[in-house]
Amino acid sequence: MVKSRRANGRRFLSEGIGEGSRWQDLTYQDLAEADQLKIKNSVLRAFVIQQIDPADDTSMYHVFERLNTGGTFLTNQEVRNCVYNGSFNELLHSLNQLDNWRQILGKPQPDSRQKDIELILRFIGLSDPDWKYRKPMKDFMSRYMSSHKHADDALLSDIRARFEATCRTVISNLGEKPFHLKRGINSAAMDAVMVTVAKNADSLKADLKQAYRVLLNDEKFKVGISAQTTNDETLKSRMNRAAHHLCR
Repeated sequence: MVKSRRANGRRFLSEGIGEGSRWQDLTYQDLAEADQLKIKNSVLRAFVIQQIDPADDTSMYHVFERLNTGGTFLTNQEVRNCVYNGSFNELLHSLNQLDNWRQILGKPQPDSRQKDIELILRFIGLSDPDWKYRKPMKDFMSRYMSSHKHADDALLSDIRARFEATCRTVISNLGEKPFHLKRGINSAAMDAVMVTVAKNADSLKADLKQAYRVLLNDEKFKVGISAQTTNDETLKSRMNRAAHHLCR
């Protein structure tokens, strides 16, 4: 970066320029016309981010996201990993190592871009009875992670228990990779089933595997996991269909 200094009322181009540079100790007025034109035609990018709700600090996420313009773009969860680091983030990484969870994903090793951790965050947020989903999903997950980044041990223990119990139920009833419906995992099908299991642990049907097969043939459910999946009404619809088929 080229910096400047003032001397005798004049601003000189100096710092960041080598001593042998032809621009050393020159002001803008001293530059050749071609160099002045280059400066005039240079683009200085600026982003204005307005935080309307004082209690909503997702603006920090968006600032970081706007700055994420280097050689390798960070994924949404990698950004959250930086912005919302704390005890809750550590829990997400710990849960990502669970054997049952790895079997649900069908991948023994964690994803290098934290896509699997984002799925855990998505489940935890949607299954929290004290939180109501509102789109976009990206901001919902960021708000949830921000709100819980310094969660105490009791809350972290409850979240862990909910996640572990849900994964056990899914694996024992639906087997490995139950949400790989076409080309890879369907996150909408996953959140609908896993959230339903978490919220209705005591009222699930005895033959959950058969109930899940029937659910996958439900036309409304098919729509809910294939188009505009993060819209409020679409998400609500597939959750309702999952509860209808999987619960007594």
